[in-house]
Amino acid sequence: MNFSLMMSLGFGLAAICSAAGGYIAYQKGRSVAEGAVLGFLLGPIGDLIVVLLPTRDLPHKQRQFVKQGDFLDTVAKAEARRKH
Repeated sequence: MNFSLMMSLGFGLAAICSAAGGYIAYQKGRSVAEGAVLGFLLGPIGDLIVVLLPTRDLPHKQRQFVKQGDFLDTVAKAEARRKH
């Protein structure tokens, strides 16, 4: 395989693992950056580490937000606000 193709695939996998790690960390009440960095640097192993980290107790308002599963909607709304 071509070197540039391999690099593209590797970076794509790292980006996907980073997004997954950030989302998992958010759901567990942990820092999104913490999960994203672990996912990016360690790939699927980093995501597994985030899954195994203990869940932090969330404030009541944030707990409702996480249960509703509106994470992606909120991100999309924040991006739309930022563009205007």
